[in-house]
Amino acid sequence: MPPLRVLLAASLIVPALLFAGAAWQERRVLMGEAARRAEKTAEVLEQHAGAAFNAYELIFARIAEHLRAVPDESEAARHIYLAGIDHELRQVGSLFLVDANGEVTAHSRYFPVQSSNVMDRDYFRALRDAAGAPAVPTASGSRSSELDISGLAVGMPVTGRFSGTPKLNIARAITSPDGQFAGAIAISVSLDYFEAFFRTLSGSSADTMVLVRSDGAVLARSPALSGDQSDRLRDPDLSRAILTHIANTTTAYTSPVDKVERIAAYRKLAAYPIYVGYGLGTESVLGRWRGHLVIYGGVALLAALTLSGVTWLALRAAREEDRARASLVSEMARREAVEGALRQAQKMEAVGQLTGGIAHDFNNLLGVVLGNLELLSTRLPEDSRLRRYVDRAIEGTERGAVLTQRMLAFARRQDLKLEPVDVTSLVRGMADLLARSIGSTIKMELRFPARLTSAQVDANQLEMALLNLVVNARDAMPKGGTIVISGREEVLGPGNPQTLTEGRYVVLAVSDTGVGMDAATLTRAAEPFFTTKPVGKGTGLGLAMVHGLAAQAGGTLRIDSEPGHGTTVELWLPQAVGEAEAAPVPAMAHRETSIRPCRVLLVDDDPLVLAGTAAMLDDLGHHVIEARSGDEAVAVISAGTAIDLVITDHVMPGMTGIELASRIRTLRPGLPIVLASGFAELSEVELSQLARLPKPFTLAALSQAVAATLQEREPETQASTQPHRSGGVRV
Repeated sequence: MPPLRVLLAASLIVPALLFAGAAWQERRVLMGEAARRAEKTAEVLEQHAGAAFNAYELIFARIAEHLRAVPDESEAARHIYLAGIDHELRQVGSLFLVDANGEVTAHSRYFPVQSSNVMDRDYFRALRDAAGAPAVPTASGSRSSELDISGLAVGMPVTGRFSGTPKLNIARAITSPDGQFAGAIAISVSLDYFEAFFRTLSGSSADTMVLVRSDGAVLARSPALSGDQSDRLRDPDLSRAILTHIANTTTAYTSPVDKVERIAAYRKLAAYPIYVGYGLGTESVLGRWRGHLVIYGGVALLAALTLSGVTWLALRAAREEDRARASLVSEMARREAVEGALRQAQKMEAVGQLTGGIAHDFNNLLGVVLGNLELLSTRLPEDSRLRRYVDRAIEGTERGAVLTQRMLAFARRQDLKLEPVDVTSLVRGMADLLARSIGSTIKMELRFPARLTSAQVDANQLEMALLNLVVNARDAMPKGGTIVISGREEVLGPGNPQTLTEGRYVVLAVSDTGVGMDAATLTRAAEPFFTTKPVGKGTGLGLAMVHGLAAQAGGTLRIDSEPGHGTTVELWLPQAVGEAEAAPVPAMAHRETSIRPCRVLLVDDDPLVLAGTAAMLDDLGHHVIEARSGDEAVAVISAGTAIDLVITDHVMPGMTGIELASRIRTLRPGLPIVLASGFAELSEVELSQLARLPKPFTLAALSQAVAATLQEREPETQASTQPHRSGGVRV
């Protein structure tokens, strides 16, 4: 029976050895993965904190340069300067200046500064001692020389005297020309800036992330400690580990603060006496390992009772199958997401093209209707009831023209008409419309200075943008609230944080008291197709279109928001050049024009538009030669026909208006050309060489376009045949 006994022993020993080996390997792999995760997370923390401290260094340098340039600046001026820098960076709580005696002389958040002294703050004592001034003992008897400032003083977390919230103070000394200590520049940073970022990286409640000073003092920690635990933040073991070059390695330790064993990795910030650390709870790693041991033990027991080899092979095959299935599912999900995004982009492109095409055709129809209505209006008596009907029809047609312009704007086929716009008057003129849009549960306030300079922008697009912003603000306040629309002027210098060209800007702001946005949502708020509204309630294009308007006008869009504190959206627009505004042009009868009758070559492929425009020109006293294509127009000009002006459509089959204009310049240089089109798919060079007549146009607009184009032309030799009134000539 010895072989049976050997087989029996082998059936117990071999599975046991396999179980032990598998358990050891699994533990080694999991601990290795945990160590790598700790190292990678510490690197992320290092990059985040390093970027923050580099930003603080830039702020120090910027303020120091300003102090050297303007040494005798008033407190009010310094408050404004500091507030401007404070407003640029969300991670900065406040900025303030301190004199050699610890008195706060200027603050970014408060003016005038209330009496406040920071002589007892450790960062101030550290800078004072480093400059050779007499050391100031703390309440506990220790000295600020404990800090290794290396030119930078980082204080322990304290409660801000002004804000009443936990802050981390970072400061650099100010020295007088003779090298004496003259005070400090200090940056107050909210601890929540670091702790909030820490929380985004936390995998479990046992994981910790810390910001540590080189003397072992913990500046920020997540999760935050409370009660008597917070009194043990100065960890001597941690301090000794850092000072003996434990940084840039991974180690296991038991925290003396909460007695939890962790796998930790530390990284030192280059050029700063600051370390960042990440601790991964060992228990969470071993918990997974113990869970795997149960599976391994079951497999080993089953193998001992049956055929261990077959069971092990089956298990390995099953695991391979699971991995293959998971990989397949992941790939399918990724492909579906990419295909969905592509379909959405194609759909929006198709909608844009369809909208632009419809708007173009609708423009032509409106042009025919509007032109004939105006011709009919001129032939009716002033007190006629029919005249009132026609006037209302003209008003409706003009509203339809505005609608087509908005459709073209959505399709991005409309160029902006940048002109001086009185923002205050525009907003007040929209007040009734905005009030009806937000409902009775929301209060709206307008806050504008007595005199606000005009902005260089497209008035129609600005109205749409403002309505968009107000509707967004309304949707953020489902239970009611207040919307404040305000305006102000700003002056930006070179290198401003808004990355705008230096100069003067008009800022139109819309603020609400709604739910606000978190940092993640705020980052993506202006992205196309991103929306937090329910399905069917928003396209995600509103803020994107507003941002596009601001950028195209030479400005920018800024959004400030915090959860529970509402949202403020600012539209920065360039100030219009010159203070004088153009006076409104009085309405004039088209027969009062001083422009002589002339011969006009009219080119359009649409018979209705061609006939309607020809009738309008004839009514203005001009002789019209009609052409239904670019080739027909070229034939007329090549034949030597006397022509004073060419008016052509742009979108025509065979030859576009731009191509026709190029041929005309070759055949007859100097002949004035007016391009009549509602599209804006033309380059700036092409637009600068042609007079524009946007479709649909009124009789007055047509008359003004003809007059303006002919007046810009130098007098030329008149045609041998004098122009005369006629129904036009068709070629």
